Amino acid sequence: MAVARYTLAVNRRYRHYGEQKANFISCVTFGKSVEFAQKYLHKGTRIVIGGRISTGNYKDKDGKTIYTTDVIVEEHEFAQNKDNGANAFSFPF
Repeated sequence: MAVARYTLAVNRRYRHYGEQKANFISCVTFGKSVEFAQKYLHKGTRIVIGGRISTGNYKDKDGKTIYTTDVIVEEHEFAQNKDNGANAFSFPF
């Protein structure tokens, strides 16, 4: 089964001393969603996702436990374009 991993940057609604801050969210998608991710997702592409949170952990090479949090993406959709306010495409899964 095909798997795609990407990091989604989400701008925060507030600014810290005038500087825009962002959160970076690890996303994982499977199956047909992988084709969408490969074809359409590039830096700066505005999307909306739907899915579920998955947590886990593993041991790194030094034996330290690393905790992970990912969004398992079940739906992708292009977000509204700032220029015209319309969705160019919709690609739900």
